[in-house]
Amino acid sequence: MQEDLNSMFKWAKNNSMQFNTSKSELLRYRHPKADVINYVYRTPENETISCHRNTKDLGIIVSNDASFELQINQMVSKTRQRIGWILRTFKTREPDAMLTMYRAMVLSIIEYCSQLWNPVTIGQIRKTEALQRTFTSKIHGTNAMDYWQRLKHLKLYSLERRRERYIIIYIWKTFPNPSETRNTLTSFKKALDKFLATIPDQPCLHHYHRVAEGNSILQQATETQQRHTSVAGD
Repeated sequence: MQEDLNSMFKWAKNNSMQFNTSKSELLRYRHPKADVINYVYRTPENETISCHRNTKDLGIIVSNDASFELQINQMVSKTRQRIGWILRTFKTREPDAMLTMYRAMVLSIIEYCSQLWNPVTIGQIRKTEALQRTFTSKIHGTNAMDYWQRLKHLKLYSLERRRERYIIIYIWKTFPNPSETRNTLTSFKKALDKFLATIPDQPCLHHYHRVAEGNSILQQATETQQRHTSVAGD
């Protein structure tokens, strides 16, 4: 890897560019049971590149345990501050106004680069989902509804479902297709949304009980298919 770094530094010099080596940081990813590697990597000035447990790259906190726990905690904190600001600044609680502000000023924080740090543990999923649950509970006309009911009433996906939907679209877009047009992408999204409308969206929250093991598209689609098969068999 040091040879790769040397080649990169040499390429930069040959192209009249310069890396800010003072901002270079090293993260070591390894299995907890693997041997510790203490190899020292150096800059062209022969200075040691410091080793860190966490660092921020393009606004995302990455950690050497690949958990993204710090990133999720930071996102949750920023989102709570933004929600608090909205609720203090605007008196209206009407659905149209609240959802407009939510989509414009809150979702951009919650979902920034979410295909990278997408939560995988139940605790992380619940912590993230609670943000939308809290905001929607303030909307007029939803007081007597639980969160699952509010999602249907407001025609919203859960945050878990939104992330999974976005990942599907993101992967679909990565496959090169010379004949791809905007209409093709629009058609794909419509087909995906049509399919998602056929399966329950029941995010993981305390005291909410569902038949499917989890709320992932795969789990909910499998449970729905099994239920339909059982009904057809009866």
